[in-house]
Amino acid sequence: GAKGASHFSKADFDVSLYGNMASDLERPRENLSPELRSLVKRSVTVLGEVIRSELGKNAYERIESLRAEMASVRGVSHEEAYSTLKKSLEKLRKLGLEERAGVAHAFSLMLELMNACENAYRTYRLRAHPPVKLGRRPDGIIYVLTAHPTEARSPESILLFHEIQRSLVEQLSRGVDADSHVELERRLKLLLTVAWRHPIARRRKPSVKDEA
Repeated sequence: GAKGASHFSKADFDVSLYGNMASDLERPRENLSPELRSLVKRSVTVLGEVIRSELGKNAYERIESLRAEMASVRGVSHEEAYSTLKKSLEKLRKLGLEERAGVAHAFSLMLELMNACENAYRTYRLRAHPPVKLGRRPDGIIYVLTAHPTEARSPESILLFHEIQRSLVEQLSRGVDADSHVELERRLKLLLTVAWRHPIARRRKPSVKDEA
């Protein structure tokens, strides 16, 4: 029943932690660009300011504590990580439905924001290199039709994060100009505030026309 569905076993832990975090464990933090690390840190700090403003100090501190706990399991032993995650799960179970929704929304936005930072950094780096000139044109173009999963994010959320990514690219392009960073971080905070107040997922099942 419901009790069984909510049980957190060591097998669940193996799949959830080591399945989903495999790519992170394979890519050491020190191998990341200092520019990208700095961009992520600044951006997540701005998101934290938005969460504090929207949910209040107590909710912000609860979310920040959980974030720190999740970060702490990287690189530790299997037993230590399992113990930390189990304690975190027990804390989450004591929260009300609205409080859990706030935690989920905060982490969803944080992951979207980190993805936007990575995409912005990739764009910034590609623009720094001149385009490659092909020796000759291709003989032909082959169109391939493929099935794709339904986009779960709302159109508004996608547009907002496109704007966020553009703002992040601009931050990287302007370098260390402190005044520019203040101005751009104000814009980032505004965009993240709007993103916080909109559902990140669609509220209705998309139609065939939507998919097309």
